Amino acid sequence: MEPSSYEYVGRELVEYEVVFDEIKGYIFNGLLSLERMDSDNARNYAKKSLTEDINEYYGLVSISLNENGVFHPLISSEVYRLNIKCQRHERSFFFIVKIENLYVLTSFVKEVSEQE
Repeated sequence: MEPSSYEYVGRELVEYEVVFDEIKGYIFNGLLSLERMDSDNARNYAKKSLTEDINEYYGLVSISLNENGVFHPLISSEVYRLNIKCQRHERSFFFIVKIENLYVLTSFVKEVSEQE
């Protein structure tokens, strides 16, 4: 995909809960659909594990840059939703968080189906 097909239209500061609600919307639709899980215990475990794994990932990035760094940058640092449009995406979620002197950009996209 050509970089010129993306349009940046702004950013907004978002809370930790918003980040995880958005991520869960991508992760738990499809193969890991919550409706396919056998019980409430399985659904709760999957949601909790996802949250812990993502927090750990960003925490490990942080402490690898600075052993005294913030372990939960998504919770304790500013996180911005980037409003980026692309005609090939049915929906998308781009966010950026500053960890030490780096900015980590993460994106989730659902491409428009070719069959439509």
